[in-house]
Amino acid sequence: MKEKHDFLSEELLVPNCNKSDTMRLNMFNNHLSQSLVLDNPDFPYIFTNFESQIGDYSSSYLKAENDLEVFYVVEKNKFHKVLITYDKEKNLFDLIEMKTAINITENYGYKMLFSDIKPNTIIKKDSYIMRSTSYDEEKNFSYGKNLKTVYLSYKESNYEDAIVVSESASNKMVANFVNQVEININPNDLPLNLYGDENFYKSFPNIGEESNILIALRRFKNDLMLYELKNENLFEINKNTDNVYLGKGKVVDVEIFNNFKETELVDSYFQQIRDYLSLQKIFYSDIKEKIDKLFSKYSKSNFSDNLLFFYSRIDGYLGNKKWFKKNEFSGMIIKFTLLEKNNLKIGDKITNRYGGKGVISKILPDNEMPKTEEGEIADVILSPLGVINRTNIAQLIEVHLNFYSYEILKKIKTFLETEDYSSAYKIYMKYLKIVSIKQYDFLKKKFERKDKNSYIKSYLRELTKKNNLYIYQAPFYGNVSLDELILLQESFKDIVPYKFENIENPLIMGDMYFLKLKHYAFSKFSARSAGNLNLKMVPSKDTNFKNKLISYSKTPIRLGEMELFNMLILINKDSKEQKRIFKKFVNIYGLSTINRRDAINFLLKEKFDKNIEVNLKDNNIQIILNELLKVIGVKLKNEV
Repeated sequence: MKEKHDFLSEELLVPNCNKSDTMRLNMFNNHLSQSLVLDNPDFPYIFTNFESQIGDYSSSYLKAENDLEVFYVVEKNKFHKVLITYDKEKNLFDLIEMKTAINITENYGYKMLFSDIKPNTIIKKDSYIMRSTSYDEEKNFSYGKNLKTVYLSYKESNYEDAIVVSESASNKMVANFVNQVEININPNDLPLNLYGDENFYKSFPNIGEESNILIALRRFKNDLMLYELKNENLFEINKNTDNVYLGKGKVVDVEIFNNFKETELVDSYFQQIRDYLSLQKIFYSDIKEKIDKLFSKYSKSNFSDNLLFFYSRIDGYLGNKKWFKKNEFSGMIIKFTLLEKNNLKIGDKITNRYGGKGVISKILPDNEMPKTEEGEIADVILSPLGVINRTNIAQLIEVHLNFYSYEILKKIKTFLETEDYSSAYKIYMKYLKIVSIKQYDFLKKKFERKDKNSYIKSYLRELTKKNNLYIYQAPFYGNVSLDELILLQESFKDIVPYKFENIENPLIMGDMYFLKLKHYAFSKFSARSAGNLNLKMVPSKDTNFKNKLISYSKTPIRLGEMELFNMLILINKDSKEQKRIFKKFVNIYGLSTINRRDAINFLLKEKFDKNIEVNLKDNNIQIILNELLKVIGVKLKNEV
C-alpha cells in the first residue's frame, strides 16, 4: 500500500531520505544503534511520524497493558524501588523493579524516569510506569538535540569531518553513562576511613553522593600492622601499598553480596557496610514477607515468571544462600552503580540523521561563534564540502525548513501581540500548505468544529510557547521537492538569509537534529608504561584499566594485532630478506626492553624529514626501521 509503512528500518526516522545517498542512510542505521541516550533530548522539529512507534518495541518504555492494581510499593532508596501489581483481566500478580540507572554493556546505559505511584492505587491502561529519557509520556521517541546550524568554512577548524560547536551546544548534548564497579573485599582486607571521622567510619560515598575514589582497601601485613591500623593512618591512602578503586558519577545503588560471618564484621571498620547490609536486608525481607502473604492466598499460577524469578533470588540477598562456593570466594563483593553525566568534549563524535558523522574539533565560547546582526548565535558549524562529498542533500532541506519555520513563528508571535489571530492563522496555514500538505489537511480538518475561532486561538497561543514549528516530512515520498522550496522562497520574499557579523555573505541558519555517538574522546585515549615483560617474554595483561579501577594501563607498550597485520601487508612475500628483517624486528621489540625503549623514543621524539639522522645503540633497530619506513619514502642516514 502506497500510503502505509510497516516499522522495519531506522530509515523511517529520516525525513526526505529519498534525497540522500543510500550508503549514508545505511550509515545512519548503524549510528542510531551507537547513539547515547541524552539526559534531556528534544523531539525533532522535522519529524517523520514514525517516532511514536518505536516505544512499542522498546524495553526502556513500560506502560500498563491493562488496569493494574498496586498492592505494594517497597523502596530501597530514591533510585531503586519495587512494585507488586495485580492485573485483574489476566488474574496475574507481577513484580516491577524500578531502577534509575540501567546498564547495558561496559559503561553504556540510560537513565530511567518513574511515574509517582502509590500503594493501593490503580495504574490506568496505557499509562506509563517508567521510561527512559528518550521517551515522553506518549511514547514519542526523542534521541538527539535540535541545534542551530550553519555551513561555513570557519577559521581552518572544520575541514573534512571536523565540527565546531558552541559551549551552549556542548552543555545541551549531555549523555548518561552507567558505570558499574564490583569490588572484592577479602578476609585480610580493611576498607579505609576516607569519608568519615572519628565518630563514624565511612569507607565509600553514600547513595546520591559523588567522588572519584569509591573505596580504598588496605591488606593486613603482620610486620606493619601496628602502624598501618592506627586510626590516624586510616584516613589517608598509601599510594604504594593500598588498593584504590576509582569511580565516576553519582552513586545510585549499592549492592552487597556477603559471605562473611556476622562476627567478622563487628569492628568499627565495617560500620558503614553493616548499615548498608541492614538496609538491604530490610528491603528484601519486606518484599519476601509481602510475596509470602500473597502465596498463602493464591495459586502459583497467579504469579508472573518475573515475580517468581525475583523471589528466588531474595534468599541470596538475605544471606540464606551462599552466593559463592567457599573455595571460590569467602569474603564480600560490593557492587556500585554510578550515573555519570558527560557533555560534549573535543574528540567526541556526533551525527545528523543523514550519515553526516563528524568529530568535535573545537568548542568555542558562545561569543566566538557566528552571530547574526539580530543576535542569534550558531550552535554548530559544518563544512559545506560535507554535503557535496556525501551527496546527502536532505540535511540542507532540514536546515532550510527550520530556518523558514523559525521566521514564520516569529511572525505568528508578532501578530498575536496585537491579537491579530486571523493573520497569524493565514500565514501558518499558507506555510504548511507548501511544505507539508498532509499536515495542512490534518489541521484544517481538525479546525473545522463549532468552537473553531476559540480553538484556533488556543492552538496558536500554544505554538508561541515553542522555540520552532514542528513540520511533518515523510521519509520516502510526499515530502518537499525543489519545486516546493522555490515556491517557499517566492511566497515569503521578506524572509531572507541572515547577515552575520564579520562574515561577508548572508547565510541560512536553521536547526538540525544531532545525535551523540558512543565514540567519545575519553575512550580513545590510553597511556601505558614501557615496563618489563613477564616470564613468557610478553607484556602482561592488566584488566584494571579496562574496568576503570586505575587511571591508566600499566601494561607495557606492545605491537598490536592490527600493527602486525599492516606490516605483513607491506612485506614482499617472495622476499626472504624482508621476511627475515620483519621477524628480527618483532623479536627485538618483544624480547629486549632496551631496544624497545630506543625504538619508541625514536619514533615519538625525532623529526620526520625525508632523511633522518639517528644514532641508536643497536644497529639492528636502524636496519629494521629503514626497511619499514621505505613504504613512506623515508630513509635513515648515518647507518652504523
